[in-house]
Amino acid sequence: PPTLAQNGSESVTIRNVTFVNAYFGIHFGKNGNNSLQYVRDVYGTCLDVGYYNDKSYDIGRIENILFTPDIWLSSGLPGTPNAALLRTYMIRHSIGLHLQRIDWTYLADITVEGYSIGLLCDESENGTSNGHIYRVHFLDCYYGMYADKLSWMMATNCVRKSVGGEGATPLYVRE
Repeated sequence: PPTLAQNGSESVTIRNVTFVNAYFGIHFGKNGNNSLQYVRDVYGTCLDVGYYNDKSYDIGRIENILFTPDIWLSSGLPGTPNAALLRTYMIRHSIGLHLQRIDWTYLADITVEGYSIGLLCDESENGTSNGHIYRVHFLDCYYGMYADKLSWMMATNCVRKSVGGEGATPLYVRE
């Protein structure tokens, strides 16, 4: 299950959170719609998904986020895995941010490093994503941004650098 989940339609603020060895970090939209979420200063190593949002029908702000294997690797906690094994797992399986139906959300000052997909935008039964992305860095991800389906998305001042061999791409937009 997600470490933090919203159940209901209230606006939510999440600030100053660090995830170490989380499977699923933040989940909005599981039960009911959500709006006006404010997520800031979130850092972590999330093995499946760092941040997920669906059914967001009003402006959200997601700012100053860092998802990287380095959070866990540099934690000094017992049970920290071998760096090469963790990085290999994450470049094959992990998603930094997953957006489905969101309206007018702002994503700013975000870095996703070492994930399979930095930002995944696709469709749910509720619709697709639209919003604004600025000062976002997808570094050493197999796909920096993977846009399977979206209404529109404006991206400004972003950096994308992909790794992982043949097929890796910093930006994939489905026709």
